[in-house]
Amino acid sequence: ALPLGGILIISAISNGIMDSSYRAERERREGNVQILAKEATDLGAEIRTVREEYAILARELEVLKDKQERSLAIENELRAMILEMDRQLQSTRTIMKQRFEVERSLKAELVATEEQLRNTEYELEARYEVEDELEVELMETKKQLGSTQRELRKR
Repeated sequence: ALPLGGILIISAISNGIMDSSYRAERERREGNVQILAKEATDLGAEIRTVREEYAILARELEVLKDKQERSLAIENELRAMILEMDRQLQSTRTIMKQRFEVERSLKAELVATEEQLRNTEYELEARYEVEDELEVELMETKKQLGSTQRELRKR
C-alpha cells in the first residue's frame, strides 16, 4: 500500500509518459500525413504531366493517322497510275508487234519487188542487146540492099 502521495506521483509520471508517448505518436502521424500530402501533391503534378503527355501523344497519333490516310490515298493513286501505264504499255506492245509484222511484210514485198525489178532490168538489157543486134543486122541489110540496088541499077 502506497501512500496517496506516491500514487499521485506515479500517476503523474504515468500521465507524463502517456502524454509524451501520445505527442510523439501524434507528431509521427502528422509527419506521415505531411509526407502523404506531399506525395499526393507530387502524384497530382505527375498525373497532370502524364495527362499532358497523353494529350500530346493523342495529337501526334491523329497527325500520324492523317499522314497514313494520305499515304494510302497516294499509294492507291500510284497503283491506279501503274495499272493504267501497264495497260498502255501492253497496248503499245501490241501496236509495235503489229507494226513489226507490217514492216516485215513490207520488207518481204520490197525484196520481191527489187527481185522483179532486177529481172525486168535483165530482160530489158537482153531486149536492148537483141535490138542492137537487130539494128546491126538492119544496117547490114540496108547496106546489102543499097549494094543490091546499085548493082541492079548498073545492070
